[in-house]
Amino acid sequence: MPILVERGIVSEADMDTCVKWGIGYKADAGQLGMKTLGGISPYTAEQVAERRAEIAKGLIAVRKTLSAL
Repeated sequence: MPILVERGIVSEADMDTCVKWGIGYKADAGQLGMKTLGGISPYTAEQVAERRAEIAKGLIAVRKTLSAL
């Protein structure tokens, strides 16, 4: 676990977001986040489904906004 999470400076979710959007870290152990249900933090299948639904809603909202411009 990253030291920033261990020290309570950032949450696991925030660290996961920073890594995903920043350095794109891929663990040598094959922990690829939602793909493998593990990464910086473990995922359940239900969490992955919920997160994917949130992402889809966000993408739709962005698309609608861009279409309106």
